[in-house]
Amino acid sequence: MSYNGDGYLINTPEGTRDVLWDDCKSARGIETALVALFSRQGYREVRTPVLEYYDLFMRARNPISPDSMVKLVGRDGGLLVLRPDCTTPIARIVATRLEDMPQRLFYCQSVFRLAANSRGENCETAQCGVELFGIPGFEGDAEIVALAVDALTALGADSFCLELGGLPQSELEAIRESLGETRASYVRFEPELHQDIDYYTGLVFRAYAPGTGKAILAGGRYDKLTGDFGRDVPAVGFAVYVDEVRKLHDAPRANSRVRIAVAKGRVLSDFAALVAKLGFAIDSALDDRKLVRDIPNSNLSLVLAKSADVITYVEHGVCELGVVGRDTILELGGDFTELLDLKFGECRFALAGPSGLSPDAVHVAASKYPNVAREYFTALGSNVDIIKIDGSVELAPILGLADAIVDLVQTGGTLKANGLEVLDEISRITGRLIANKAALRLRKPELAELTDRLRLALG
Repeated sequence: MSYNGDGYLINTPEGTRDVLWDDCKSARGIETALVALFSRQGYREVRTPVLEYYDLFMRARNPISPDSMVKLVGRDGGLLVLRPDCTTPIARIVATRLEDMPQRLFYCQSVFRLAANSRGENCETAQCGVELFGIPGFEGDAEIVALAVDALTALGADSFCLELGGLPQSELEAIRESLGETRASYVRFEPELHQDIDYYTGLVFRAYAPGTGKAILAGGRYDKLTGDFGRDVPAVGFAVYVDEVRKLHDAPRANSRVRIAVAKGRVLSDFAALVAKLGFAIDSALDDRKLVRDIPNSNLSLVLAKSADVITYVEHGVCELGVVGRDTILELGGDFTELLDLKFGECRFALAGPSGLSPDAVHVAASKYPNVAREYFTALGSNVDIIKIDGSVELAPILGLADAIVDLVQTGGTLKANGLEVLDEISRITGRLIANKAALRLRKPELAELTDRLRLALG
């Protein structure tokens, strides 16, 4: 943190940053191009307040986690939030103020959501998007999907793909056929596609492009949202993520190799044994200080990292794949796709303590995995204080710091040697193969082939 001479903080809060010069110019150019396109298509601009009542988003089917909202208290004592979503306030406007239909609206404004600590995510996200109200079904869906493709081509996005889902295959095919040959070439189908916000009722879609590890556009149909504000109006729309699009212009040349981040230690040894069955020899990398190693006779590169960092590298798209224990996944979470149970490194999360202690009698627990411990006791309905321990967690009950521990257990030998035993098993842990979501779409054939080969090698 940075302080001035009077001891006041002068740096920006975590998850925020100053934007200067070329970055401002780039973002403004993206917004200008989108505004021009939307306006030519008959869409009119709206702006909603940065401050909204918390109840607005709770009323709207609680689509956004309350924990992610930036909250304030108003003069009247009401709970306010910085706008966490653009669509919900616009749905309120349409339901309460706009009678004539259809309504074609667009916006360029920011949303604010608290990001996980030290994950490199911004709390403020610039979006430019459109909302089409009053045209149900195929006609509205086809118009919006066509406009989404036009928006990305207008921005010079290269080799992007637009995934459609949420509808029967026949309906998705009809939408694609309506686009014409050029637009349709960008469209793929993904039956399992879903959005992070749960007010969508039909079509959903998301776009990815080389140069960023995250979606650059997302949208869908939400016919029931305006009904939460007193008037049913069919609706469909999308948002372009300005900051992600800006990364496309600054991205280095695409890497032709598939980078696999692998946790050091036993996970790396087990993974080396597994890929040896595919004919790849990586033993020479195990004791080498070089952290990025090409695997001979393949298009694969190993990135050797700590377990927690594997998730970070995959999330941000600098590694297409990752190999990490499920214990790390359960503790840290993250925005990635889990592809395969690699079946090595098997152990289990367990609650352990002195013999005869009931899980319901635990008031203080120690763990290297506080999030896993907290979720376990919450599921039990127990109010337990969690103390994070980085070293030998077995010491906590021995020294009287905690009643019990939540930790990984393999044979139970360490527990027994320290007078402890397993009181309850929480979950099975093995190594997992994870993938960056964008890479999984953009490099699907080669990632699918490698995953299938690993699956066969597992037997």
